Amino acid sequence: MIGKNYGSHWILRIDKGEELVSSLTAFCNAKGISAGTVSAIGAASRVVIGAFDTITKEYADAEFVGLFEIVSVMGSISSKDGNAYPHLHIAVADGTEKMLGGHLKVAIIDPTCELFIQTIDGRLERKFEPTTGLNLLSL
Repeated sequence: MIGKNYGSHWILRIDKGEELVSSLTAFCNAKGISAGTVSAIGAASRVVIGAFDTITKEYADAEFVGLFEIVSVMGSISSKDGNAYPHLHIAVADGTEKMLGGHLKVAIIDPTCELFIQTIDGRLERKFEPTTGLNLLSL
């Protein structure tokens, strides 16, 4: 992955074989980014998407392997326990006009991904909230 800074904005290129979520997390940790928004487009060969079950308080994950256009990634960057915490959702198209989407767990990039971060001054923290079973923004 390579990145370039433009004031409060970062533009990243994630290359073939790199994993989007872990690459973004490592980048944010290295640059000290603990608050911001994220958007991205590109393509992937493997995605793991989750849907949160409010009864069991667990994610039901589905893995998809093939050629996928990343139509959109949207999300936020905050921090939890001192580490960057990207919360991302993804929409992908499989080439047959079928769309898949949900909470992004894993995306193996193939061949590239263009990711944009808009940083926010300050720090956003997440804390586990037992009633929902989620790591919620602590505002």
